[in-house]
Parts: sequence; C-alpha cells; structure tokens
Amino acid sequence: YQFQIERISNSNLLVTYDNKTYPVEIRSSTDEVVLLIDGHQFRCRVHIDGDTCTFYSN
Repeated sequence: YQFQIERISNSNLLVTYDNKTYPVEIRSSTDEVVLLIDGHQFRCRVHIDGDTCTFYSN
C-alpha cells in the first residue's frame, strides 16, 4: 500500500490513503510505535529507509 504522510507535529500526522485522510497520533516506546487512528489503537514496529517508511504489525 502507498500512503501520503504529512507531519503536523512531533507526535501528530495526517495520513492519506485511498483518498481519505486520517489524523494519527504517535506514541513511541523502545522500538515499538503506538498509532492512534480514528479512535483505534495499533502497535507496530517501524523501519525507515531513506524516504520509505514500513510499518510491521502482528
């Protein structure tokens, strides 16, 4: 999937996917990131390689 991400602040993003934009709050602890998207919480690991950011979740 391809997403467009706009940083609003250190812990807030706007993520656009499939012509819908979602506010995202990021809370990080150790190597895990907690994403709060549209009232739902997701835990995932993130790999950043240049301009590419990949999220891994269980």
